[in-house]
Amino acid sequence: MDLVAPLSFLPFTDLAALENLRQAYYSSLSAPMDGMWDSGFTQPSPHWSIDQDGLCLGYFVLNAENTLLQFYVQEAHYAQSGAILDRIILQYDVKKAVAATIDTSFLSLCLDRQTGITAHTSLYITTGAAPVGMALPVDCSFIPARSSDLDQIIDLQIDCLGGQKELKGWLDGYSSNLISRGELLVLGNAEGWMGLGEYRRSDSQRGVVDLGVMVHPTQRRKGLAAAILTTLRQKAQSEGVIAICSTTVDNVASQGAIRRAGFICRHRIVDVAFG
Repeated sequence: MDLVAPLSFLPFTDLAALENLRQAYYSSLSAPMDGMWDSGFTQPSPHWSIDQDGLCLGYFVLNAENTLLQFYVQEAHYAQSGAILDRIILQYDVKKAVAATIDTSFLSLCLDRQTGITAHTSLYITTGAAPVGMALPVDCSFIPARSSDLDQIIDLQIDCLGGQKELKGWLDGYSSNLISRGELLVLGNAEGWMGLGEYRRSDSQRGVVDLGVMVHPTQRRKGLAAAILTTLRQKAQSEGVIAICSTTVDNVASQGAIRRAGFICRHRIVDVAFG
């Protein structure tokens, strides 16, 4: 469908002004959005309003590489969504989008225009009660991290990530925030630290918590990752919130631990190429 009137795209300088549209977007999804992708990559990127004759039809998110990370048009104006997306792709020379299968409207529009699709993240959600037989070792403690633990936590994270020291700056800010919110837990025993668990309460999606886990390379293949996830899942269950988690599609070890903790995967995040 052609546009009924010319469009203008205006940057949002204050995301608070976008809150109602963002909540409408989250409500349109078929499952919770991955928190790391949402808060870590999408929210910090520039948000643009879609305006037509002084009326805001929706918004989109475009990062510094001109990758389209989010695209939402309100239901009353959805008939124009294809033409709006075409205009954005043309005006900003968009070569790529990132879409999730939980966002059926955006993904469907991308499918009509794609020249290639690659899945990169699997999205997991819980069903039923947490599995039994996945308890943490009795000689271990699993307690909230303290601010004084930050340097040791970053060293552990770098070891878990294969020695990627270039991530130290990002990990500093990321972990400091989790510690301040009481959302980072340390697993250890008398011999030292063994792993970390993340319990990230979503600021954008009420009643949703993202779970994460890292286990030191010397402690892997002992079932600790599944036990950490199960413990965090039980915490979410006791608080009456929805627990979700994710991993890359090529991380077979993480996928196994997530499944053993009772999560199921129904959705993906995909890269979509245009042109």
